[in-house]
Amino acid sequence: PHSLACVDKARKLLGYDPRFSMRQGLKEAVKWYWNNL
Repeated sequence: PHSLACVDKARKLLGYDPRFSMRQGLKEAVKWYWNNL
């Protein structure tokens, strides 16, 4: 699975720069939930 989201507008208007890919973000979220729930 992959994301088709375009962040160009957020990057231009808000200076947004994602630090993680969708896959890496989900892995980190799952790890956090397992360690904190």
